[in-house]
Amino acid sequence: MSNNTVRAAVEEDGEEVLRLLRELASLSNGQFRMDIDRFRRDGFGEDRKFHCLVVDSPTQTRPKELIAVLVYIWFYSTWIGQVLYIEDIYVADGFRRQGIGSALFLEAIKIAEAKHCPRLQWMGRTWNQPALQFYKKIHAQDIYEERGFKVFRLTKDAIRTAAEILESSKQ
Repeated sequence: MSNNTVRAAVEEDGEEVLRLLRELASLSNGQFRMDIDRFRRDGFGEDRKFHCLVVDSPTQTRPKELIAVLVYIWFYSTWIGQVLYIEDIYVADGFRRQGIGSALFLEAIKIAEAKHCPRLQWMGRTWNQPALQFYKKIHAQDIYEERGFKVFRLTKDAIRTAAEILESSKQ
């Protein structure tokens, strides 16, 4: 990975991390709604919701320019204990296939091992074949294929709708 070093993000990295996450969202056709104030509060405030690992640009064309990010959170499995969940990993165009994503993953693995964490987990996009090949190379399990899991979610409006359905079914 040449001379690029993975480090923990600091609050001053917030704008650059958001820039990278916006790039990731545009690749995924996602609607990116995060603002800098909430991001700083949730990532660097007293009640942290997530953690970031970043890689600085080797060229620094602008102050504090970042070229890669990995965002992770901790959750708890009642079957095995604490789990490190990788929410996002992104390497900027022009810096891919240089081992930067591998270095980010390795640092996340080291963090999980230091906390005696029995599992790392993440989701991968079906269209991102280079990432899927990487996951297979490191022996990650595809729990959808192997164990029959599906991922579900309720978005903001659907949360209220679900509550109304459940409340009305109590009658």
